[in-house]
Amino acid sequence: MIRRAQRRIFISSLYIGSSEKELIDSLRNALTRNPELQVYMQLDLNRSTRPGPSTARLLAPLLKDFPERLHISLFRSPKLKGIMASLVPPRFNEGWGTWHAKIYGADDDVMISGANLSKSYFQDRQDRYIEFTSSPELADYCKSFLETVSTFSYKVAPPSGKPPVLRIKWTDRSTRAQYIEKKAGAALVAFQESQREKSALQRAESDDRKDEVLVYPILQGGQFGVREEEHCLQLLFDHINQYVTSEKQSQDDLPLIDLTSGYFGLYNPYQKLILDSPANTRIICASPKANGFYGSNGISSRIPEGYTLLEQRFMNAVRAAGRNWSDASNTGVELTEWHRDGWTYHAKGIWLSPTPASPPVLTLFGSTNLNSRSSHLDNELSFVMLTSSPDLREKLQEEVQRLHAHAGPWQGDSRPVTLGCHDAKHILRHAPDREERFRRKKDQIWARDLVASMSIDLDWAKLDSTLASSLVDVLNRQLQSAPRPSFIGPVQITSFDFGTQSPDVELVDLCDIHRDFLDDDDLDDQDADPVKVTEGPDMDDDEGFEWVSRRAAGLGVADDAGPAYHLLPPHVRYGRGPASDMFASAQMPSHDGWGGPMAMSMPALSPRTSYLAQSAYASPAARTPLSAAADPHSHFATRHPSPTLPSSLSTSPSPPELREPSPGAAQPNLQIHLHTTWHSNLRLSLTTSLRINYPSPMFMALPIRLAVTGLVFTGEVAVAYEGARGRVHLSILDDMDPYAPRRVGRRAATGSTGSETPSEDVEGGSGHGSGAGGPRPDKPLPVGQRLLPSIYIESELGQTDKHVLKNVARVERFIQDVIRKTVEEELVFPNFHTLVLS
Repeated sequence: MIRRAQRRIFISSLYIGSSEKELIDSLRNALTRNPELQVYMQLDLNRSTRPGPSTARLLAPLLKDFPERLHISLFRSPKLKGIMASLVPPRFNEGWGTWHAKIYGADDDVMISGANLSKSYFQDRQDRYIEFTSSPELADYCKSFLETVSTFSYKVAPPSGKPPVLRIKWTDRSTRAQYIEKKAGAALVAFQESQREKSALQRAESDDRKDEVLVYPILQGGQFGVREEEHCLQLLFDHINQYVTSEKQSQDDLPLIDLTSGYFGLYNPYQKLILDSPANTRIICASPKANGFYGSNGISSRIPEGYTLLEQRFMNAVRAAGRNWSDASNTGVELTEWHRDGWTYHAKGIWLSPTPASPPVLTLFGSTNLNSRSSHLDNELSFVMLTSSPDLREKLQEEVQRLHAHAGPWQGDSRPVTLGCHDAKHILRHAPDREERFRRKKDQIWARDLVASMSIDLDWAKLDSTLASSLVDVLNRQLQSAPRPSFIGPVQITSFDFGTQSPDVELVDLCDIHRDFLDDDDLDDQDADPVKVTEGPDMDDDEGFEWVSRRAAGLGVADDAGPAYHLLPPHVRYGRGPASDMFASAQMPSHDGWGGPMAMSMPALSPRTSYLAQSAYASPAARTPLSAAADPHSHFATRHPSPTLPSSLSTSPSPPELREPSPGAAQPNLQIHLHTTWHSNLRLSLTTSLRINYPSPMFMALPIRLAVTGLVFTGEVAVAYEGARGRVHLSILDDMDPYAPRRVGRRAATGSTGSETPSEDVEGGSGHGSGAGGPRPDKPLPVGQRLLPSIYIESELGQTDKHVLKNVARVERFIQDVIRKTVEEELVFPNFHTLVLS
């Protein structure tokens, strides 16, 4: 593809392997040979700028030689911001989301894949590749999509200075780099809307609908509120359910769904769709040895074991739903595992067949792994393709059969999962053999039994007025230098009293230190990396780590303020179209149903040709063939693989790793969990003023006196002690965060907050309040309000010798919200504070 390129090359990937010199040489030769050629790249910033050999270093010489024709944009997830952005080390910062779309295009040819551009994909990693040739409309769509994403990405400038430094700049003066959510969401919504209108006009120009292949793109950017993938899969299963109901299918003729993911941790709503559907489902996951992290060092060695745990949980849900696979009738939900000596597994997608004996009529392909991370954090581009072409359906069937050829019975039930893997998100150590795992499990259970009901008495009287005065001095010094809005005058704390009520503290867990509290000193030595990231114009496979990153995944829902829209029109979206159309034996799905305004039409295919389909978005008057590029070993097979992009693309560098403390360390690492309930009668008084800056600055000032007279705190506090480094980390754990560190036996709260919210009134004025209204049954309260259900405040506005307003509810409510938000952003996991003891 690169060698044939005349006008444009566009590449979207998580990263380019640092050893891919041949690929860079091909790009250099193409740019040298053709002065008109432009190259566009969209990559992930964190993944491409790792310390040491990196994508950025690899591309620097090429960018220096072709600064006007090589355009590199780097996406950086806005989920990681503020103080955490500076604290989280390289590699781990990728846990807050990445750029994950995989598009490889040249001129009017496009290859859609789930693979990255790295060594193992080119050699011994199973993935999917579908190449569309002579498809200008699809190529234009993909190129325009990357241009849209570049508007909220960093730009890479050519190396400059001595020694040369590659500069990565944020050039959007109107938007801060860490606060792009609204801009990105709006840009993606507008892009999809414009493409739908364009596609509808193209489709209206022709009445030729015989044996079409329909392809439409679906975006998933959960952190931007863009959730087309979820809408699409919900629509798919609605159609399946309606079809089965309307056609009264027998058990032998129910639709068959084939699904696969190299990192199988099925997103809960997708799991529910499968378990509630009458369709039979066959799932292929990677065996532990086919997982890209198998045999790696450090913490990453536990990742395959974590996926085993997720698979066990899924199969438990299958059994609970009564959907166990029956070999006799070939019905139910089946999980198999893929294994091939010397290979790893990275394929992902869905195939839908009307009956078990018929080839697929639909496939979903692209970058999504169909798990929680893909839904909430990473930015995905996938495609749904529907066809009634016998030739294409047979090729899809062959692809499924090739994957199943290396799949065997799932063995996960017989694999032990160590105690450290009770939450798959928090895999901390590697136990070398079964005996060691048993010993560790016994020791940890003994330790937990020991501390199960251990209360801690605090000598609260030691917190006297001298300590309180020192604390006031420290806080006032901080307030003097802290920035504040122009309408707020100087803030001064006038008094502080710890009160007489001490917290009730219970030691509930004693465990290994959580990996998020540890730093990797090895990475600190790489600070001299000649890549500089700035904001303003002047200024190998970790993709497999598919665990949802801490609270970055939220609670499984998009931000309320995010843009909301739907991929398909209402009559399709809510399943009112003819549900059985997609399963008609020789008919294409109705254009009023599956086609939708963004579907891309393709003509009939001759079985005598090697073509699979034709360009999405192709206008009927100028249709040209589309071929499927195949891996020579398996994949989407054709007789002629691509000459320049081998049929296996890849990932390579080592995954994130944390060092264990040395055996000879004098003081071990330790983490304790303290359940704390505090009905405090502390008192903190402060003064400030509300400034009115119109018609002139400081035109008027209104004195404000505030006093926090008490609060109620209930929650679990994690105290992590790093003995070797003399550090103590403090963090508050949220019960409703499924990815926070949790003790054994403690489960994340879900559903209504009715049983979890204190009974006292919330958010009243006059010093009596703390929340805002009673708990709503359909939505959990914010974490700050759950941890601090009551904050008692007294307020006084005005001069005491004149008019004074006391206990102003709105002012008090504002202060309560500020306190809760500060606690949430500074102390609730994954945020934490560190005390350096030595």
